[in-house]
Amino acid sequence: MFQIFGRNKPLDTVQQLSMEKNVSEFRKIRYILELEGQICTLDPEFSDNGNLRKAINRLRTQYNSTIYLEECNCSLKQKAKLNANGTPRKHKSYKKDWAK
Repeated sequence: MFQIFGRNKPLDTVQQLSMEKNVSEFRKIRYILELEGQICTLDPEFSDNGNLRKAINRLRTQYNSTIYLEECNCSLKQKAKLNANGTPRKHKSYKKDWAK
């Protein structure tokens, strides 16, 4: 079947994602974790609406993914809330277990 369209192998997940027009937020989070291995809780695309925690919980329960919560040292510290002394609070990132 792939020979008809000039391909000899199926599309990988990145190519499928680039061809789709309306990708759900859950699938975006899932692909980011698969490709990059981590996602920050202060990521402006996902942190505003609160669906990041729900998507991580769904990945853990329904898809049996092993995802850890660790301290994050990214460049998004400016968006974190401030402590009483004016320093930004520590924030977390979700990291997918690479061994699974």
